[in-house]
Amino acid sequence: MRLIMQKAEVITQDGQILQVKCQGRTYPVQDTLRHWKFGGQWWLDGLPREYYLVQTPTGTVLEIFEEVLEWTLSAIQD
Repeated sequence: MRLIMQKAEVITQDGQILQVKCQGRTYPVQDTLRHWKFGGQWWLDGLPREYYLVQTPTGTVLEIFEEVLEWTLSAIQD
């Protein structure tokens, strides 16, 4: 996976991720492959994150996370 770590806009409907927008590109989401929570690095005052591994119709896999109501595209595997 290629590290990105850029803010993203994530479109959801009824708790389902439909689309990820980042760096001028739009990625439609076909499937959520994995979902997990990371409690944050409390010793560094880290905040909890909710991670998702999602796949586009073309097979691109995106790792995104939500932290305090802000989304980040953390990595892409094309």
